[in-house]
Amino acid sequence: MSQRESILKGKRVLVVDDEPDLLTVLEEEILEACPTCRFDKASNYEQADERLRAETYDVVILDIMGVRGFDLLSRAVKRNFPVAMLTAHALSPNALKRSMELGARAYLPKEKLGEIVPFLEDMLTYEYLPGWKRLLRKLEVFFNARWGPEWQQSELDFWREFEEKTEKGERAMAESILKGKKILAVDDEPDVLMVLEEEIHEACPDCKFDKATTCEDAVSKLNSTPYDVVILDIMGVKGFDLLDLAVSKKLRVAMLTAHALSPEALKLSFEKKARAYLPKEKLGEIVPFLEDVLKYEYLPGWKRVMDKLKTFFDAKFESDWEKKTGLDWQEWGKISRK
Repeated sequence: MSQRESILKGKRVLVVDDEPDLLTVLEEEILEACPTCRFDKASNYEQADERLRAETYDVVILDIMGVRGFDLLSRAVKRNFPVAMLTAHALSPNALKRSMELGARAYLPKEKLGEIVPFLEDMLTYEYLPGWKRLLRKLEVFFNARWGPEWQQSELDFWREFEEKTEKGERAMAESILKGKKILAVDDEPDVLMVLEEEIHEACPDCKFDKATTCEDAVSKLNSTPYDVVILDIMGVKGFDLLDLAVSKKLRVAMLTAHALSPEALKLSFEKKARAYLPKEKLGEIVPFLEDVLKYEYLPGWKRVMDKLKTFFDAKFESDWEKKTGLDWQEWGKISRK
């Protein structure tokens, strides 16, 4: 398993199961991916209930059978802990439905223990409905093989309502992710700023859109306003210097460039903690890129960038451009493909 930085870094995890071997496997899987996690475990209901009352957790993993998992789920949800249900004996459409109704964020067969980390990362990355949609998409083949392709038919109203809510939520997210956000765009080309303003205001008319054409003006604005997103040209406005300032203020930054479109500039943007590196040829797609900058943390966000732009970079850069980033492409590739 890769030692890439995980969204689980520093998180406190509680695992509850009456099988000691399973607790050992989960501990090994999670700590191998994220050695800085604090891993707690309980092997019975009473011990788990005490921990859930007294402690605070970022992730809770509950077996269903043997430890009264659904009772513990109710306790954990009341305290707003994200919960993944893990089961072998209670692997059924009804148990999946009940897990969803009681507020769990995931429902995983124990056959998938070796994939527990990416499932937990999804649970922390996505909200309730998008997270369930992603999980069901990942496990569709598995569930169909176990339960038959018509397994949702017995609770058709429930699944129709789920799909309707998910679609409604996706539409709302698409409409509102930039809503009310303060955005600063810095570029020495007024035409580029005009296009950015038009694209962003078309998607979100109530965004506050500030612009600067010089480094000095940008510094003044960065020092006086807490922006939600900053878009920086690299050439002409000392973009990397501005990136350092913005990152020091914990602002999310997308680098936008034409003349500095190179593997080296990509690498530097990544190392200096920008959240995206975009060619100006993609100005017409700026809104979904900015939405990703807001929705995803650092590594998951770069994963999205590479998913979207690797083909573009392959066409624009020389064949060995991946090596020129100076990064471990084997690991970088895992980030972009997961």
